[in-house]
Amino acid sequence: MLGVKLNKFILVIIFASILFSCFVDSKELNNSITSKKSNRLINQQSPYLLQHAYNPVDWYPWGEEAFLKAKKENKPILLSIGYSTCHWCHVMEEESFSNNEIAAYMNDNFVCIKVDREERPDVDKIYMNFVQRLSGSGGWPLNVWLTSELKPFFGGTYFPPEDKQGRTGFKSILKFISEKWKTENDKIVQSSNEILKIMKSQLMEANAQSNSFNLEIADKAFEKFVQIYDEKNGGFGNAPKFPRPVVLEFLLRYAERENLDVEKKVKAREMVFHTLKSMAEEGIHDKIGGGFHRYATDAQWRLPHFEKMLYNQAQLASIYLRAYQISQETIYKTVAENIFKYVIRDMTNATGGFYSAEDAVSYSSKDSKKKEEGAFYIWSFDEIKEILTDKEFEIANKYYGISEKGNISPQLDHFKVFTQKNILLMNNSENFIDDDIIKTIQKKLFDYRNNRPRPHLDDKIIAAWNGLMISALARSAHAFQKPEYLEHATQAAEYIWKNLYDENQKILKRNYRITVSDTEGALSDYAFYIQSLLDLYESSGELKWLIRAIELQKLQDNKFLDTENGSYFSSLDKEDLIIRMKEEYDGAEPAGVSVTLFNLIRLGQITQNKNLDQNAEKILSHNYRYLKNNPTAMPHLLSAFEFSKSSIKQIILAGDIDTTEMTSILNLINQKFLPNRIILYADGALGQEFLSKHNPEIKRMNPIKNITTVYLCHDFVCQLPTSDLKVISQLLEK
Repeated sequence: MLGVKLNKFILVIIFASILFSCFVDSKELNNSITSKKSNRLINQQSPYLLQHAYNPVDWYPWGEEAFLKAKKENKPILLSIGYSTCHWCHVMEEESFSNNEIAAYMNDNFVCIKVDREERPDVDKIYMNFVQRLSGSGGWPLNVWLTSELKPFFGGTYFPPEDKQGRTGFKSILKFISEKWKTENDKIVQSSNEILKIMKSQLMEANAQSNSFNLEIADKAFEKFVQIYDEKNGGFGNAPKFPRPVVLEFLLRYAERENLDVEKKVKAREMVFHTLKSMAEEGIHDKIGGGFHRYATDAQWRLPHFEKMLYNQAQLASIYLRAYQISQETIYKTVAENIFKYVIRDMTNATGGFYSAEDAVSYSSKDSKKKEEGAFYIWSFDEIKEILTDKEFEIANKYYGISEKGNISPQLDHFKVFTQKNILLMNNSENFIDDDIIKTIQKKLFDYRNNRPRPHLDDKIIAAWNGLMISALARSAHAFQKPEYLEHATQAAEYIWKNLYDENQKILKRNYRITVSDTEGALSDYAFYIQSLLDLYESSGELKWLIRAIELQKLQDNKFLDTENGSYFSSLDKEDLIIRMKEEYDGAEPAGVSVTLFNLIRLGQITQNKNLDQNAEKILSHNYRYLKNNPTAMPHLLSAFEFSKSSIKQIILAGDIDTTEMTSILNLINQKFLPNRIILYADGALGQEFLSKHNPEIKRMNPIKNITTVYLCHDFVCQLPTSDLKVISQLLEK
């Protein structure tokens, strides 16, 4: 069915096939920039837009001014979307958008709009969906041509400036589209109308509901992941290889299913543990500064694309935490703690908010005039030899896999950037990981590296990504017995509430940089932040986090819930959006609707609000047919489904939340992987009073003999209360 739709989708784009077959002779262009005059982007806050503020292109930000100009002058819109740490965005900016001749042609024939996908994920989602259906793939930079009514008719990702090696250049595409716009305008407009109709019809088709969601879909997803699993290197599929923590989370939760075949349980865990160890040992993991690069260009995780994203750090820290809770192996704890160390040190602002990303490219030295991929992170043999003592150097060679010729295969080094360079690996990690001499080596290399020019920092504070990091810190605080993690999570949560939540208008804004953004948050902003508030409540016992989560869930339902067809839209109903999309993929980030399903189940357990349970069921009903045919598309939604069908344990902690007894119990609970539990606090004060309004049973749950007491319940039918840590541990493992 999808193939038929896709064929029809491509057919309506009348001139697309002609475009890819055309060839236009062109002369060598002069790439020098003679003018440093700023364009309209100079007044924007986005680091990505500011990177283009001195282009000779007459860029507009997304908005009514640009739309009206396109209508008035009857010009097509060229919409270009990216983000500030995107490598190929930098390349296209340098090759084409800084080129005076290309820019002049763009200015004369198009209304040019720049969008930061991290500021406007709703805009990005619509046009990325179009390009993916048109070409079968997507990515950034995303370049899409629209009518003045914002309807797409052609698009792609990166284009070289000139025709080369059979690939049509950007200049040729611009010329072709401009000519067709003038000579075949009616056909293009008709094509764009038909495209929008198809996009809307596909959305309506997806809205068809079913009540048959069952565990077999998760079984099919597991079987598919086994098929595509890389037995040698860990991870799934071939290069390039992206960490996809939602898959690993699903596998660990799947392994906890009651009465699951032992062989499946072992295999699910094995795939996760092998993947996490392989990633930790290879180049995608920053051994010196902590954290992970965005993805690996090879199947072995050896050569990364060096940018670092906050959402990656948050999710990977959480999954390494899960692996530690299950296995109690030190390597997982060490990697997670080093992620947190990196984020707290390098990605946190003065008042607690977490920055978005660090770039892949940087200057190789203070005198360099051109940025290079990975310059901040890679090493020459002689450089390391000069920094370390002879003994340290000998050990470092073995531990990090250093070579005088470099340890990056020429087959991977397509652009000859890493000749005779080394990426630090972990060849003998089990023998050295706790060794003091390794810590000394790491400290010396870290101090040396810190004197290099740092990569560009995207210092936007994004609500959704901060939510993910708050959750990771809150979940880890007691498991690792690091109270400072809870402090950082609390500071970040307060930062988002103070700076991005407007209590008067009841709006959660998307991001903050210098000042708060005008853009209201997308579904993911609400969902991820709500999740973090629930995690903070479970970790701290502070009632305000739970109250805020309940308040925001009501707002999210009002703003995003599809009352007619069920489930949630990913964006608000806005005039500048031609269609309201729904999410159907858990990718580098979990889909907002998948996290929402978790939130609804948790809040439903706490408040006994049947509307929340009904909304959760509507999400499952809405996604059944899609996931039946595409079971691996939304593993995080499947994780939430496993949660909903499990025997959820309510752990009610009765007593003062600030006692050492309470801390000891929380440390014990969080040492274990208990995916199907919620924690509630009968604190003898406002918290217990609040919960009792939703469930009167909690009112009678008090500490015994003034000692913190645990009530372990299912549907608030509880086992005998206890304060004995050994008994608590035994009860939790049942």
